[in-house]
Amino acid sequence: MRPKTQQETRTRCTRSYHSFAAIYADLAVASSLPDLASQYNILHQRLNVFACTDTRDPAKFARIKTQVRQRLANYLACLKYPNAASNNDAAERSLRRLVLKRKISFGSLCERTAETTAILLSMLLSCKQRGTLRDYLAGM
Repeated sequence: MRPKTQQETRTRCTRSYHSFAAIYADLAVASSLPDLASQYNILHQRLNVFACTDTRDPAKFARIKTQVRQRLANYLACLKYPNAASNNDAAERSLRRLVLKRKISFGSLCERTAETTAILLSMLLSCKQRGTLRDYLAGM
């Protein structure tokens, strides 16, 4: 049975989004609690319920739910491995400048330019992590 209107579809998707956001917020709290095993089981069950597809789900949303179900353990890795972050914000932030550079310059026109850019950017990011370029070159 399909939803009758776009509004019904939007309402279903919004409700599911809020459900997933609540699970994600609880995951952040659960990763700081002492009993990670029980928290893992609770959140695993909640994600399983969220990931159940319904015939009224739009095709794209059903695909997202299927992917969540297939990768369920990945969403909860921070509960199994305490040193793992519950999100990838740090990785996204570290790549942001590289992505902006690529978008501004429209990428590389040949393989050699791409390799040169990769080497230069790698060196500059290493310098940034270790201090200034002068300090980096002096230590070589």
